[in-house]
Amino acid sequence: MKGVWDGDAIELIAAALLIENEFDTEVFVGFVDYLKLGERRVVVMDANLRKSFLES
Repeated sequence: MKGVWDGDAIELIAAALLIENEFDTEVFVGFVDYLKLGERRVVVMDANLRKSFLES
């Protein structure tokens, strides 16, 4: 399966960090739906993605 656009991954990690902060939990996986393609793609919330978000 193909990956996701960088902007979509950044938006997803931002939402995950807000959820983690609000509910005192950890988010490990998120999903991006590409409706025109009819695909749902998985995004693993790993340290590299978190780091790239925090550095931007």
